[in-house]
Amino acid sequence: MRSRVIAVAGAKGSPGCSFLAVSLARCLAASNIPTLLLDGDAEGGGLATLLDLGPVVPAALDGNAIDAPATQIEPRLWFAELGPAEAGAFNGLELASSVRARHQAVVVDLGHSFGPLQRQLSAASDWLLWVVVPDRSGLVRADRALASGVLGAASAGLVFNRMRRGCLERADEALSSRHRMPVMARINEDRRIADRLSQGRPVHREWRLRRAFRELARSVHPDAGSAAPAWP
Repeated sequence: MRSRVIAVAGAKGSPGCSFLAVSLARCLAASNIPTLLLDGDAEGGGLATLLDLGPVVPAALDGNAIDAPATQIEPRLWFAELGPAEAGAFNGLELASSVRARHQAVVVDLGHSFGPLQRQLSAASDWLLWVVVPDRSGLVRADRALASGVLGAASAGLVFNRMRRGCLERADEALSSRHRMPVMARINEDRRIADRLSQGRPVHREWRLRRAFRELARSVHPDAGSAAPAWP
């Protein structure tokens, strides 16, 4: 069984990490890949609220395995949360090994605040997807975070979220070239998409986003098909 751990991170607050993590996890599950969506954000609780799951008991680590089973929320899609209070008890490498043994795909939302657990989870990942908002503040912060090497993984790429008219011209290509990272997806801004996500609808099926998420899933997981990372 081939498994992939995909970490999702942002260089500033609210770049769309949760949106990307949920949509990518749903896309992988729709490709018949048993998938775990893991909330590894240091602040915690964001994904459960977004998915309208109500109170979620944070996972615990017993030896080298998650003690409490993940909650199945859709066909082939499970969810688990690492509470901020419990995060200090985890070893990210052991945790990644545990969830990898149970699921063919694991999508981890790391958020934008990185402690030891987030750095360990990233280091144990097959892919690290940096979510970048292509405005001046988002690009500057992303440039600093990428240059700092605060997170690492076997492979890393950029996802530009909220692409719209008025974005700095070709700034996405410049950031990609500067840090030698492929652009994995460009997602256009659409206020209706955010509304649909908040209603629990699977936005990866929206025609405006369908191709972007299908290609992203194929790039990060071999069982979702094959697609080469896209350089500018």
